[in-house]
Amino acid sequence: SVFEFEHSNSSWRLMNQSHIIIGLAYGHYERLDEYEVDKPEIGKGNIAFYIHTPGGGIAGVYHGHSHLIAKVGQTYRKVFTYATHDSCCPYSDDASDFDAEESCAGMEAAIEIMKCDQKFCPIRLTVEGSVAPNLGMEEFVPGIYRFNGEEYVH
Repeated sequence: SVFEFEHSNSSWRLMNQSHIIIGLAYGHYERLDEYEVDKPEIGKGNIAFYIHTPGGGIAGVYHGHSHLIAKVGQTYRKVFTYATHDSCCPYSDDASDFDAEESCAGMEAAIEIMKCDQKFCPIRLTVEGSVAPNLGMEEFVPGIYRFNGEEYVH
């Protein structure tokens, strides 16, 4: 939930509240203490919440996401989500099997909020790495994302 308060004289007044549901757990090895929260400026005078969920993994697959939450109209909502990393490593019982470790495939993604004079600036998504079988390619589409009034779209 996001609560927005205004300070007047000696008291605080609740101006706005928004409830947002984000799938934060990806895998059963999830650790809540590794979440990262930041407040980037995504446009002229527009501060958003950035939540990085480091993800989790099982059976050699590891996956994490990041979310941007911003005020749209009078409510806060999730405006952009992308997979920050995804990897797949084959399982081997042999600890000396270095070939299995070297055959890991994975991708990492990052965003750059581009400069502009608008309330919602374009976002550039860059992706590095190689695709492993069964990884979610739709979450790794590099390019420029623009705000359409509701969310960022490619």
